[in-house]
Amino acid sequence: MEGGDSFLSCAVTLEWMTQGSITRKVNYKTASLRLIRNEFREMYMEISSEKHAAIRFALKGVNVFKKFMVEGKASIKFQEAGCTLFISNAPPTNLVGFLRTIFVKMTGDKDQGNNTTPAKQTMRSKLLSGKAQAFEEISPVTVADIHNAKKKIPKSTLTTPSPPAKKRKNDDSVKGPAPKKLYSPSPLTNTCSLNPEQQRVLEACLGGKNIFFTGSAGTGKSFLLKRIVAALPPDVTIATASTGVAACHVGGTTLHAFAGIGDGSGTLEHLCERAMKLPLVAQKWRKCKHLIIDEISMVDGGFFEKTFAANGNNSSWKTIV
Repeated sequence: MEGGDSFLSCAVTLEWMTQGSITRKVNYKTASLRLIRNEFREMYMEISSEKHAAIRFALKGVNVFKKFMVEGKASIKFQEAGCTLFISNAPPTNLVGFLRTIFVKMTGDKDQGNNTTPAKQTMRSKLLSGKAQAFEEISPVTVADIHNAKKKIPKSTLTTPSPPAKKRKNDDSVKGPAPKKLYSPSPLTNTCSLNPEQQRVLEACLGGKNIFFTGSAGTGKSFLLKRIVAALPPDVTIATASTGVAACHVGGTTLHAFAGIGDGSGTLEHLCERAMKLPLVAQKWRKCKHLIIDEISMVDGGFFEKTFAANGNNSSWKTIV
């Protein structure tokens, strides 16, 4: 695992609730989430941004909702603090790694300190220290950590299917689906690693450069493209292709539908007016920061130029073809 799995950059909303009512709400358009430990080996999550002071939550008694993590969304409920953290617009690959790190570290740490640092001793040490806590970033997840976490999960969650819905309501011992998804290989982070050339392309995309990559059949173009899509923030990344079939393959739309200018016939002024009459098209243009075009060789050169001209040659766009 990479050390970067203890850090995540995304949009965040924090909600504090009392008796079912929201008492406080804070929105972060861009926030940094960091997993840290204090000198007593207690794990915390730190949320920080340029406009807000850092907030730390102890990772104890948390509930993680990860159903939509492949879309860059998740939520974490901090029971003790009465606060829920909503994550959005996170690069799916990074989000999966971040949640996996939380799961593995918390599972592996269960009862770890009972023989060396009992709760009473830890509390006594805190009271006697009389100084501010020192925090440091947690260590990367290792293979040993994953095996340790697996051993501490009840075997029933690994081998037996979930009970029927009616039985589940009456069985307090069942706590939702098996957690194995967070320590098993993720489809977003395919077990096949990128070769050096593919890795350079991915790093260039993440670095904000305009990229064109090509190759013969079977060289891993589609594999690399899916890894790129999974590594970019979904809310500002648009995957397109020259044809409908190719667009389905990358989980996107056609370039023509995204551009909103039909087949591109007519003057540039006419095309701009046509696109601006479609609110959703104009909204996508303004929101897009990463435009991906698959099968670019099948796109007419004149149409490609008009697409970018109609957008005003937005300098914030990064194009991957």
